Amino acid sequence: MIITTIKLTFRDFKRNKLYSFIKIGGFAIGLSACFLIALYIRHELSYDKNYINGERIYRVVQVQNIDGRIVPGTVLQAPLAETLKKEFPEIENAGRIMYFNAGKNRISRSDHLEYFNESGFAFVDQSILDIFQFPVIDGKLSNALENPNTIVISKRAADKFFPGEDAIGKSLILNNNTQNPYTITAVISNFPDNSHMHFDFLMALNLGDANQQNWNFSTFHNYVLLKPGTNVSLIEDKLKTVVKTYIIPFDEKQNQFFYDRTKDYYELQPIKDIHLKSSHIFQNVSFDYADVGDNRIVWVLGMSAFFILLLACINFINLSTAKSTSKAKEIGLQKTIGAQRSTLVRQLLSESILYSFFSVFLALGLTVMLLPYFNALSGESLTIPWHAWWFVPLLISVAVFIGTLAGIYPAFYLTSFNAIKTLKGNLPEKERTVNLRGGMIVFQFAASLILIVCTLAVFKQMSFIMNRNMGFDKEQVLILKGGNTLNEKIAPFKDELKSIAGIRSVSVSSFLPIENSLRNGIPFYKEGRMGIDPGITAQNWIVDNDYIETMGLTIVEGGNFSKDVSSEQNSAIINQKMVHQLNLKNPIGQRITDGNDLLTVVGVVHDFNFDNIQYPIRPLVMHPGLSPNFISVKASTADMSGIISALTKLWDKFSPEQEMQYSFLDMEYAKMYNDVKRTGLIFRSFSILAILVACLGLFGLAEFITKQRTKEIGIRKVNGAKISEVMTMLNKDFIRWVVIAFVIATPIAWFAMNKWLENFAYKTSLSWWIFALAGILALGVALLTVSWQSWKAATRNPVEALQYE
Repeated sequence: MIITTIKLTFRDFKRNKLYSFIKIGGFAIGLSACFLIALYIRHELSYDKNYINGERIYRVVQVQNIDGRIVPGTVLQAPLAETLKKEFPEIENAGRIMYFNAGKNRISRSDHLEYFNESGFAFVDQSILDIFQFPVIDGKLSNALENPNTIVISKRAADKFFPGEDAIGKSLILNNNTQNPYTITAVISNFPDNSHMHFDFLMALNLGDANQQNWNFSTFHNYVLLKPGTNVSLIEDKLKTVVKTYIIPFDEKQNQFFYDRTKDYYELQPIKDIHLKSSHIFQNVSFDYADVGDNRIVWVLGMSAFFILLLACINFINLSTAKSTSKAKEIGLQKTIGAQRSTLVRQLLSESILYSFFSVFLALGLTVMLLPYFNALSGESLTIPWHAWWFVPLLISVAVFIGTLAGIYPAFYLTSFNAIKTLKGNLPEKERTVNLRGGMIVFQFAASLILIVCTLAVFKQMSFIMNRNMGFDKEQVLILKGGNTLNEKIAPFKDELKSIAGIRSVSVSSFLPIENSLRNGIPFYKEGRMGIDPGITAQNWIVDNDYIETMGLTIVEGGNFSKDVSSEQNSAIINQKMVHQLNLKNPIGQRITDGNDLLTVVGVVHDFNFDNIQYPIRPLVMHPGLSPNFISVKASTADMSGIISALTKLWDKFSPEQEMQYSFLDMEYAKMYNDVKRTGLIFRSFSILAILVACLGLFGLAEFITKQRTKEIGIRKVNGAKISEVMTMLNKDFIRWVVIAFVIATPIAWFAMNKWLENFAYKTSLSWWIFALAGILALGVALLTVSWQSWKAATRNPVEALQYE
């Protein structure tokens, strides 16, 4: 049976090469897309599942309620971990990680002068090693970080700094601090790609008593290990007491007021959820290290894979049923010599499964070829799991399942014909079969049209984002990071920066007008209205007098800060949104307070977007100072390489222990919308795939239909039909199907993209031309696909078609 099926399948393949190529090729393209997406989804879902007690490890999240605005965050207080261990018996262990310097640090062996600029540093408690139990290559983790100035390094770091040597007991020098070398106590395996944390250097965390008890010292990520059987909901309820018991009393004791903390609380996030379920959690770029993905992209890709596979299956079914007249005679002959219908169904299903196996192997080859491109698109380093025990059985299962799924209808359809009528050639197609075939083509093109509209809409929104006037000038602004290492040298550093040729202005600030460059939220009140009016939560930025010019902000009332920052400590510049929400009729000269300081408004700036435009512009308060989180350099020349060279020399003069880290404001701005760009690329890629799969099926179907109507075309031509008339006759059904698909797809695509655009406070419109262009593209591609076959049939000599009549 199997040998016979293989012979029949190969015979059919040789007899119908084009048909077989389209059938296998269309299937293979669809399967290859599914394989790639499956690799990506498998990788995304595998994050942080390799820890021994992973099901009991949680990250602590603080949910702040700042005047009704919910802000979850993970950069938490210094005393929290120890408090959790002492006060909650359900918690077996708790520890802290403090990300050290988001840039790179200079590190060297204590016995070598050569240094390297490395990233991946963190200060951690010993309890973090106890909780996660990282795989050890050398040394012991049990007390590796109990003592000050000890360090645990990854295998990657050990191989780089101590190739072929035993690293245990040796020392590393960090940022030229030879007085405090770090002694290596253990070497651990490299963190896997599917981990939310990636560190090469874990250093002992040791705080002074004052910082250890400071509930406003918030730079730590906290993890807890729950005892077996702990009810997470119950422990989260108990955690609500921490704010009232510790944080609020500490604020009162320090005479500090930030906002009403009584509605704040803590919750626990399973570590396996950190990667895909953290998009709602505020990320602070200076203190966050988590590799965060997007659950929505996983869903979009999963649905794309499903629809592309469905399109490929539809092709298979369409082509199989279209070939029924030529295949039916073979089936009819077998019936006349006694073949049972069940036997024929099994034979046809076996042929379908064999075609599916061919497609799977071809798809595997395509996957290998396309994987580098897909990795570039997804930002991952995916590999095919050739050596996994389940890989080959999975491929076999996929081939059998899809072959059965795609072949079951054609098998029962072909074996339903009457044997005598079949052998006489009297086999008119049933209307329902023709309608089903047309319906399948309509579905294919409707899905393709939806993807095309989505692609055009996403790229239109991306163009809107990149070209929108955000209220500040992001061009030719270079950002220096790590300015806090300059400390008291920041003022002379800024003065020397200004003297470099090609630099227009230099600003030192705590914040930048881009998402995740640190953010805060503090309620402000009109003077004398605190406790009476609700507070207006605003950003509270420290900037110098050059910030307005450097960022290209527009002052609409009042003026800028003076150069003498110290003389204006109690001054403020606010934005128009703040003026409106505080209801300040004549803002200049009025005073506002955050409960600690009373600030006089000296200027009002035009509203500008300082967050992702998914969010509306929020109130903003800027007051003068030198906070060196960011140093912004506005260039007056296009020769950025010359400026960077001069900046590097100056930086090395003021901060020789640390490498200069820089970026450009326009590039940082573009990074905010990487997800939007990636979504557009995904839609574009799968639109092309969907159209390709649909067109392969359409081409095969058109080729077969024109062959069926060869004699009819010959008769029409003998009777005087023109080529254009014959082509119109052959194309009109396909045109009708595409038009129906357009009518179906338009409202679905409009609804879907309107829902997506609701994520943005400022968005483009869904112009009519998007839908028109999608329709024209689909119709044009369909006509090009079928017109080749139509033209060949229409220009053929009618004698060839009628010579045997």
